[in-house]
Amino acid sequence: MKTRVKQCCRRGGRTPLSVALRSLGIPFLLFALWTTPGYSSVNESKFPAGSNAKDRDFFGSKVAISGDWAVVGAPGEPGYSGDAKVYFYKRTPSGWIEQAKFVPLDQETDVVHFAESVAISGTYAIVGASAYDGYGKSKAFIYHYDGSNWTMDQIIEPSNNFGVVFDNRFGQSVAISGDHAIVGATDRAYIFKRDMTGWIEQTPFLTSGNHPSRGFGYAVAISGNYAIVGGNDVLAPVATPAKTHIFFFDGATWTSQATLSPGNGLKAGTRQAVSISADYAVIGHTTANFANSYEGEAYLFVRNGTQWAALTDLKSTPGPNTRFGWSVSIGSEMAVVGDPWDTNGGSTYFFGFSGNLLAKINSGDAVDNDRFGQSVAIDGATIVVAAPFKAGPAGVYQGAVYGYTYWAPPFVLTHLFDMYSLCRRCPQVCLTCPPVEMGPEAVILEELAALPPTHREFVLGLRLSQMAPLIADQKVSREIQQVGLGMMKKAMEATRTR
Repeated sequence: MKTRVKQCCRRGGRTPLSVALRSLGIPFLLFALWTTPGYSSVNESKFPAGSNAKDRDFFGSKVAISGDWAVVGAPGEPGYSGDAKVYFYKRTPSGWIEQAKFVPLDQETDVVHFAESVAISGTYAIVGASAYDGYGKSKAFIYHYDGSNWTMDQIIEPSNNFGVVFDNRFGQSVAISGDHAIVGATDRAYIFKRDMTGWIEQTPFLTSGNHPSRGFGYAVAISGNYAIVGGNDVLAPVATPAKTHIFFFDGATWTSQATLSPGNGLKAGTRQAVSISADYAVIGHTTANFANSYEGEAYLFVRNGTQWAALTDLKSTPGPNTRFGWSVSIGSEMAVVGDPWDTNGGSTYFFGFSGNLLAKINSGDAVDNDRFGQSVAIDGATIVVAAPFKAGPAGVYQGAVYGYTYWAPPFVLTHLFDMYSLCRRCPQVCLTCPPVEMGPEAVILEELAALPPTHREFVLGLRLSQMAPLIADQKVSREIQQVGLGMMKKAMEATRTR
């Protein structure tokens, strides 16, 4: 038997959230909690200092996170032989605990830039080391977690390696996603794919094509079949916007899909930071102008088919010489942007995909010149932020890293409400748009089934509450609405205690 659902959407557009919630009879207290900014929370957990910490370690120059694992680069100061390290931390109920530490293989060599870039995806991590031996033989190191320990898996380098040239910069940026890794070098980026024999370089390497390179390869990121490459041309200022390139893997070859030009024209050279996750990308721009000061910007892009379109500009409240956009990272629900030269030791911003500022944070023990926000990473609701210039017990520039958990009902649940409720362009799983003919087989849809259990319960409760007024029997209508509200409340409480 099929049920016909009558029209609930207003032709003029989306029903305001407050009106919709009140029309559903959601208790005022629940609504107030939901819409009160203070009901969100950001919880800080500082990483313990790495073993054998020293002054000028710059612990946290680069950070990355995947699930319960975080990787922290401590490249040391170039020229200080043997100081470079990379650490692996695991999140436990009692906090972040160091699980492994790796140093350059040959401590007798004049090691330069080991651990200047790090990335992790599941049980694999990659660490970049441009000019690894001090004479231009750049490398990247792949590590693997076997369920008990992290071990060296493979050393990778480009097949041509530019010869012995100091500025090839292979390893200046790295990223990894599943069976693919990407390594940035001077004016190019290399893709490596894991198979039964190891990590194999894919050809051809990526370039900026017909566009000026402008430091192409300085910043890289990868997510599934999509990679993004940014540049750095601060040493050669120009007056045209910098380009960012997106590449797509069709199962056989990586090809250029889009060239993005964020910004409204730059006064001089630009340093870019990039991150990509599924259909979303964030690009940070730090621009030096001719007055020897800086401007910072960040932009969100979204993919629709093969097209990437600007979604919104991310805004800050900059101080003098801001570097807003110096570091960026994007997750499934929000973007994180660092401004390490902001007042109070540096700042980090959390943004929703509509461009709304969710939170601005400083470290709990901030002092000036910590460079908090120089490197950021996000996975789900967990964010890692580094302050590599922070002084510590070992001395100046020891560095520090902080873990944060962001929670707020509006962050997840209001987004679900927006997706599945009273709107002009509902997804097919929405039960409130006409004319919808529903049979039993249409109730369990792939889109709904893919949601996490707590989110799915919230959506089902929302729909029950919305459908209840359509039932003629008022007693049944009230009972169904109460069941729906109970499911929504339970989902909110479950999210709050996670």
